[in-house]
Amino acid sequence: MAQPRREHLVSTASELFNRLGYHQCGVDEIMRLSGVSKTTLYKHFPSKEDLILEVLRRRSGLFLEQVRTRIEVRRRRDPSAPHHALIGEIFDILDEWIGGGSFFGCNFVKAATEYGNAKNPIHAHAVGHKSRVKAIIVELLWEVPGPERDSVAEQIMIVIDGAISTAQVRGRDDAIHNARVIVAGILVRFRLT
Repeated sequence: MAQPRREHLVSTASELFNRLGYHQCGVDEIMRLSGVSKTTLYKHFPSKEDLILEVLRRRSGLFLEQVRTRIEVRRRRDPSAPHHALIGEIFDILDEWIGGGSFFGCNFVKAATEYGNAKNPIHAHAVGHKSRVKAIIVELLWEVPGPERDSVAEQIMIVIDGAISTAQVRGRDDAIHNARVIVAGILVRFRLT
């Protein structure tokens, strides 16, 4: 059974890291807003970096589960839909997130940027999340010839990350729509649109 104080601590930290970033958010602020003592915080997380890793693990797990669930629901609803069309579910989720009021940019890009050393566990986890998203896209591109599948998935990931950055930096609420148009252009080479 989950411990309520630990869960509240993680939830509070997650919201603060999302809004402020990792370096800008200190443990004092997390303790103040969560109402936990320093002893309690360090009992559950020996360091701020351990807390960050837990927040990233949860965010990654929730996002990937949401993607898999939406794809499965769409497959049941429309079993004749081509696999590549299911990539649209990822764009729907991103569009909802960006327009949902709690969008402050990609937590994984922030983590990789703020912890820039590729050997740092936080950086590595951020890279791992992006790799897991890409792996889902690779699965959905089975109609693309094998040798090109990974390259096309990488292009789509670049478009997704660019759209998220555009929405954050430039406040463009049409970023995901434009990303869909670009991805359709990428897929047209394989007669998939």
